[in-house]
Amino acid sequence: MNTKKAGRGYTLLELVWVLALSSVFGLGAIQAFASWMKAIHTITQQQEAHRATLKAHALIESALHSSDYSRLPMTVFRTPGDNLTLPNGVEHPVTSLRGTSLPRVDSDVVTIIEVSPSRSGEVQTASLSGATFSLEACGISSAIHQDDYKSVVVTTLDGPYQAVGKITNTTPGCLSFSGSLAQGLVSAAQEIKAPPLLFFTVRREFSLFVDRSGELRFVSHTGGRVLENQPVTRGYRSIHFETLSDEAAGSLYKVTVHASYTRPSVRFLTPSLLQRSLFAETLQ
Repeated sequence: MNTKKAGRGYTLLELVWVLALSSVFGLGAIQAFASWMKAIHTITQQQEAHRATLKAHALIESALHSSDYSRLPMTVFRTPGDNLTLPNGVEHPVTSLRGTSLPRVDSDVVTIIEVSPSRSGEVQTASLSGATFSLEACGISSAIHQDDYKSVVVTTLDGPYQAVGKITNTTPGCLSFSGSLAQGLVSAAQEIKAPPLLFFTVRREFSLFVDRSGELRFVSHTGGRVLENQPVTRGYRSIHFETLSDEAAGSLYKVTVHASYTRPSVRFLTPSLLQRSLFAETLQ
């Protein structure tokens, strides 16, 4: 009788130990699984951040190469996110955005004006009247259609001006333009004070920046008017853009992309064409 009771007690004790050990091993397995899942999640985040970094660098490099169509000095702009006022005193076009679409204050806005070289020429005659003007230009390599341009830039000895208006092809290689000045990246002037000398068509004007939700955003604009506002990809902290100039070698751009979950990635880019001063370009 006592032997049976002792046997039952021993069996119960074994059961208690088995349950206790199972609980310990079960808890360990759960912790190991949680650690494994955390590691997988971290690796996935890092891979996504790496892809985001590569994508941002590729987009900015492509944007900078689109400025190589001309040697004008005012085709690449950098604007800090905490001060969206341009050097000429005009607000950057992206200030018209709202909410999380606005640029992050600790990041930069990279802006490109893409000039079409085959649709540029020398001004023959011009008529100026305050903010409006008309002109005739020749030396144009190909006819210009409405979809070929968003705005125009004319250069004078006192600086460049941007305008919007209508282009009409006249004789082969020549055109007429009639329009009005647009305040924005190129100029804040409300009238042209010197005779226009060169005429350039602007194919597009756009900005790349990290918005306040961490998305890389593409915004096209003309003067102060936003035409398109599109998120490209997410997962960023900031983009910083710096122009390193050297009179002998030309401009060198330092681009720093900081995606989430990774360290900042730096690349150095150089334009294909050396930019010249506006005075030298005007008097070429």
